[in-house]
Formats: sequence, C-alpha cells, structure tokens
Amino acid sequence: MKQWAVFTCIVLLTLQFASARGESDGSCPINTARRNVLKVSYDRRLNNSDGQWTTAFSARTKDASKSTADLKMEATHNVVECGENREIHVEILVKDGHENQTVEKRSIDNGLRFHHRHGPNVVVFNGGLSAQRINLENVHNAAVFTNRPLTDNELFEVRLDKRYTDKSRCHGIGIMAHSPDDVKFYESMYTSGGTWIYYDVNVYGENKVVVPNYGANVCNTKVGETIGVMKRDNGSLHFFVNGIDQGPAISNAPSVVYGVYEVRGFAAIATIINKDG
Repeated sequence: MKQWAVFTCIVLLTLQFASARGESDGSCPINTARRNVLKVSYDRRLNNSDGQWTTAFSARTKDASKSTADLKMEATHNVVECGENREIHVEILVKDGHENQTVEKRSIDNGLRFHHRHGPNVVVFNGGLSAQRINLENVHNAAVFTNRPLTDNELFEVRLDKRYTDKSRCHGIGIMAHSPDDVKFYESMYTSGGTWIYYDVNVYGENKVVVPNYGANVCNTKVGETIGVMKRDNGSLHFFVNGIDQGPAISNAPSVVYGVYEVRGFAAIATIINKDG
C-alpha cells in the first residue's frame, strides 16, 4: 500500500532593507538511507520599467536516492516600517513529498494552528501555535487566522502570554466567512464583511457594533488568561472568557468559518490552547 511521507521546512528570514538580494541555503534532515539537500533563493529587484520592487522565490532539491520528489513552495513577503527603519520579513514554506515510502501509521494532529498568511505586523512561531506583534507602537495590522475552518462546537481559544503598555485598545477574537488564503487585510478585521469580532464588551461586525454590552470586558485580560469563540451546531456564535461561555451573540453564523485573533492594543504575544492535543 502506498503512503505519502510529507516533510515540511519553514524558513524565516529577517532582511535589512539595505540588502536588496539575499540567499538561504539549508539541508533537509538526513537518515542512514539518504541525504536530501534543499536550496531556497530569495531575489528582490527594482523593475526599471515601472519603478516597482519585485520579489522572486525559488527552490531546488538534490535527492541522493534519485527518486522523483514532489516539491511545493509557498512564500509570504511583508514589509514593516517603523520611523526611518524598514525591515523585510520573509516566510517560506516548503513541502517535500516522496512516493513509495512506507511509514509507520500514526495519529494525525488536527489541532488548530495559525495560518501561514497573516497581517503584516505579526509573526507566527512555535509551530504555528503562537503569534507576536512586530511593531508594538503600531496597535493594528496584527490579525492571525486558524489554519482550517472551525468545526461545529469546537472552541478556538487563545491565551495572552505578554502584554504591552498600551491601554487604548485591546485584543479581539472572532470568526470570518473568508478563507485566509485570499482574505483582504484591514487595520482591524471587524471592518470586513462576513466577520464578527469580540472587543471590550461588544461584538463588532462590518465596521459597527452588532451586539452591544454583550459580555465581560476582554480589555481586562491578564497574562495567562484566555478568550475564545465557538460556533454551535445550531448556528449560534458564542464567545468565552477564561473558559466561561458569555452566551449566544448571533444566531445565524455562516456554515463555514475560520477563527480570527488580533494581537492588538495591549496584546504582544498570544498562543492557541488545544485542550485535546
């Protein structure tokens, strides 16, 4: 019986703007049977015809076993500006699958992670479980999303790991009907259609308050405490504060939704809590 063994490499690069071109060399893990070498290249150039900067990524693998490898690469490129400083953040996801390789049957970890595509002012780490705002002076542009749709009655819960001194705004959690693969980013995601987010004591959607005075004030979240969201199988949307259900917020949530969390305001670092694994 044929099975697929998939190995994933994540390359995180932080490049100073003074360097217009960079390259990263790496090698895949090896065993006694073979060695596979993967080369990932990053190329940023100024297009003289239109004056725009363009970025190109490429990957090349050398397989000592001479087998045919299915190599796929996804890359995201974000530019963060703070005063006179400008940084380029590059995240590259490489998937290398090999056929005809027998692997031991094991349980699949289907726990929630943060999607590799996210707002420009946030970085995802810790195997996709944690998110950190890059520029703490900018309280916006730090939305992260779940890597897959939420199942009915599944709790998407996030723990606050580090606070920032800013108290003018707080973090938020919610759902959206869009896929993270093609969603449009906003400074705060509640301005997007098909999105509902719980900030302070209200639930917001489509750039307005849709449920006022809903529950506990999530602006009072302390380090180590949690906020969460769940879509029930009857279509009602519930928010949670430290595991306590705040009750139904809306009754007709879309059938397919992704979780949204914003490392916003006082939030600096947060982590997904997967209670079942």
